[in-house]
Amino acid sequence: MRRTLDSKRRAALTVIVFGLVLGLYLAVAMPAGAAKGVVETQGPVYGDKCSPCHANIGTVIIPGRLFFKHAFHILVECSACHTDFPHKPDRTSRPPMKTCWACHKLTHSAGGEIARGNCSACHPKEFIAGWSCPFEKKVKNWKGRGHAKLGKLLQKSECAMCHPVKMRVVNGEYVYVAKDQFCAGCHKRQGVKVSGGEKAYDYDEGMDCLVCHQVKTLSKNTAKQQRKSFFIEKKVITDSVHSSISCQGCHSDFNFRDRGTSAHYGFTASLACEGCHDKQNAIYRKSTHGQMAHQGRQTAATCGACHGGHDIFKLDEEGKAKLSTMSEQVCGNCHKERYKSYDDYYHGAAYKTGAPDAPNCWTCHGAHDVLPSKFAASKTSSVNLAKTCSACKPHDNAAEDFTSYAKLIHRTKEIKSSTFISQIVDKVRSWIPF
Repeated sequence: MRRTLDSKRRAALTVIVFGLVLGLYLAVAMPAGAAKGVVETQGPVYGDKCSPCHANIGTVIIPGRLFFKHAFHILVECSACHTDFPHKPDRTSRPPMKTCWACHKLTHSAGGEIARGNCSACHPKEFIAGWSCPFEKKVKNWKGRGHAKLGKLLQKSECAMCHPVKMRVVNGEYVYVAKDQFCAGCHKRQGVKVSGGEKAYDYDEGMDCLVCHQVKTLSKNTAKQQRKSFFIEKKVITDSVHSSISCQGCHSDFNFRDRGTSAHYGFTASLACEGCHDKQNAIYRKSTHGQMAHQGRQTAATCGACHGGHDIFKLDEEGKAKLSTMSEQVCGNCHKERYKSYDDYYHGAAYKTGAPDAPNCWTCHGAHDVLPSKFAASKTSSVNLAKTCSACKPHDNAAEDFTSYAKLIHRTKEIKSSTFISQIVDKVRSWIPF
C-alpha cells in the first residue's frame, strides 16, 4: 500500500513539475504583449509577428486596381515584400510595385523565369486599359522633352519596369524587337527621329536580389547532395569597392530580357569585370588564364577567382598590402603543389613567415599577363627572367648568370634531398623510432 502511494505521489509531482516548466517556456517564448492582444508595430518584420492576426490571410482585392494572392507567396518571407512594418498608427502601407520586380519576370540564370510578370497576373483589364504613366501629370512638356530628360535618369530603374525590352533569337543571336522596344516603338509610331539612334534599356533592380539572398537560411542541395548556402550579407557588398554597382551589373544572366546563357552563373559573373576594366581585360585575354576562360573552361582563373566576388576591396596602398599576403588564396587554391614547394630561404620561406618585402606569386609570374615560362613573353622565360629579378631592389641590374638561382625557388627541398649527405641523414632518421 505504501509503495502504491509513493508511486502516485511521484506521478503527481512529475505532472506539477512538467506544468511549471511548460508555463515558464510559454511565458518566455510568447512575444511581449501577445497575451494582451497588443501588436508590435516597430522593428523587423517576421512571420511570428504577422501570424497572430494573419494566420489565414488570403486574397487581397482592391476593386478596379489589384488582386493579389498571399497563397502564391507562402514560401516567401514576409519581410521580402514588407521591408518595413506595414501597420502605422494612421495607415497601412503596401509594398510598392518595384518590390514585386525582385522576382516577377526575372530570369534567374539557367533556372528560368522565377514568376510571371504580365500585367494581367495582378491587375484587372479595366485598370490596364486606363493606366497612364504616374510621371505624366507631374512633368511639364511630357510629350516633348519632358519625358526624354526624365528617361535619361530613370529609364533603367523606373521606366523599364513597365516598358520592358523585348528580345528574340535571330540566327542564334539575341536581337531587340524594335516594335516592342518602348522608346523605338513609340518614336516610330509617332514619326519621331532621334539623333544618335535608339538605345535599348534593360530594367535594373539594383540590390533587390537581397530580398531573398539576405535570408540566412537560403540554401539548397548541390548535385553532390551537399547543402550550399546562398545567403549574402548586405554589409559585405556595401563595404566593397563595387557597392554602387547593381547585382545585374555583374550577374548579366539574371535579367529581364529573357536572354539565355550556357555558362554557370558564377563563371558568367566572374568574367563581368571585362565590361568596365578595358585595360586589364586586353592584357588578361592574352594570358594563359584568359585564353582558357574564353575557351569556356570554367576551371580557369577568372577575374572573380582571383579578386573575389561580393567582397572585392579597393587596391589603394592598404589594399595592395593586404592582397600581397593572399598568394595562397589567389594562386595556391589551384597551384597547390607549386605553392607548397615555394619554400626557398630568400623568397618562399620569407614570404610565408610574413616578411613584407618578400615576393608574392605575381611579383615574379605576373598578374593579368601570366604565361608559361616556355613563352618568350613570359616574365619567367629565359629572355625576361633577369629583367623580372631586377625589378626587386635587392637585385638591381641582375645579370643573367645571377638568375641561375631561380631553379632553387620552387625546388629547394627536392634538390637538397638528392644530395649524398641529405640521403644519409634521412636514412639515419628512418632508424630512429620517434
